Amino acid sequence: MDRGNLSEGCHADLAIVNVDDYRPVRDAEMFTKVRWNPFSGRELTGWPVWTIVNGQIAFTDGKICENVRGEALRFSSE
Repeated sequence: MDRGNLSEGCHADLAIVNVDDYRPVRDAEMFTKVRWNPFSGRELTGWPVWTIVNGQIAFTDGKICENVRGEALRFSSE
């Protein structure tokens, strides 16, 4: 199986989080179609620094790297 492991030849999808980053949620910084969030204005701890998809950096410095895409997972109904 090529998922669920961080090793050569496997799909590496993970998020690196700064657990010391404490700040409010801002709607303008959300990456959603609706551009709002039920947590808007709340102070939260632990913010993403990097997101890695298939071994490539997909999110860094608060920006999405547009050229990096994941792939849909297909599950068996069995």
